[in-house]
Amino acid sequence: MNRSSCEECNSDEFEFDNEGRYICSWCGRIEPTQTEFASTSGFTNGEISSESDYTPSTVIFSKGQTDPSLIQAVVPEPVGKIKKSKLGENFENEDSKERTRRLLHEESKKTLITGKTYSWEDAKYVKQFLGLGKNQKNEHLKNEIVEIFPDINLQSEIASIIQNPSLPPRGIIIDDKKYVTPKRERIGLEVYCNYTIQQSGFWFIDDYFSRLGLNRKNVDYILSNKLPISKRVCVLFSRTLDYHELGKNFLNKCSDIYLKNGKEIEIDSEFRELISEDFWREVSLRSKRDNSINRFHFWNEINQRKGQLQPTENGLFLQHIPIAYYFAQYCWRNKVQTKSPWNSWRIVCLEILRLIENDLHWCQIEFSELNSWWDEMWLRVGDGTPSVTELI
Repeated sequence: MNRSSCEECNSDEFEFDNEGRYICSWCGRIEPTQTEFASTSGFTNGEISSESDYTPSTVIFSKGQTDPSLIQAVVPEPVGKIKKSKLGENFENEDSKERTRRLLHEESKKTLITGKTYSWEDAKYVKQFLGLGKNQKNEHLKNEIVEIFPDINLQSEIASIIQNPSLPPRGIIIDDKKYVTPKRERIGLEVYCNYTIQQSGFWFIDDYFSRLGLNRKNVDYILSNKLPISKRVCVLFSRTLDYHELGKNFLNKCSDIYLKNGKEIEIDSEFRELISEDFWREVSLRSKRDNSINRFHFWNEINQRKGQLQPTENGLFLQHIPIAYYFAQYCWRNKVQTKSPWNSWRIVCLEILRLIENDLHWCQIEFSELNSWWDEMWLRVGDGTPSVTELI
């Protein structure tokens, strides 16, 4: 059966398992073969594929070890066949995929992204991730995306983030269970992690998932199963927090999105200094399925056949959260003038608190606990006005 595009995500990139079935490399959807066409794959509406849906090309085994940094990996001989590449050449097996990628890269000197040279594949993935057509440019981006990525050449920046991720073949087995990493959500996490660390606070993570159309089940699938993301991005987790820059970029975005004549808001230095290490552990990104998992993982290759899954040095601290309280308090205290469709400082304050609450579903701490934390913080650094949490 010749599939031109995936029915779920419209991607035209497929892999084969050893049963001859097509696997969408973008969203992981299983395409039925001719003999299976009357049945379904069990992977519909963006949900995660079942364990029996895919035979991977990397085997992970733990041999009783509990430290995830010691999980050893073996890459077996490739299975399945590629009937025909996009370049029109016939190859014998999946080893030829590397040749296909190289030839595509050589052809892609004329990249889809202006300004820098990236691989043909990276350029294509960026456009798919941003919901752009082949010939569409940054000016065609949806406003909800532009709002949180202002004043940058977004396609070029994202291509730079996702290039050379140092990943194993995407199918893996951990403790005898088979997994497929959804590429769209992996890229989404790599982009979010990069901007959160580089900007010392980026944006509300759950709202980011909505704006980019990411599947939250797939996001948690990656987190809970410790599936690897880009090693280049994971290196950033070793950086120490920059308290001087904390939240500046985030506050500017909030001001531009919500306030009339966007105003530059200064953060009290004493407030930054009072944020403890314990607080950051409470607001680090965690798996919803298992909130003891608060690290990303990357692939550390030993040789072509072996490697390790290793955790990042730190978790991803949602650095925008304390600054979001600060912004909501600013709006409440100054009774600010707001943009449409908000039209009220009270509505903006409630919206910010709602976005904080949604983000805390990905953390260990409860919304009520964090509201109490802010009440105490505002007693110490505030001007005697009531806490914004009184609006709830």
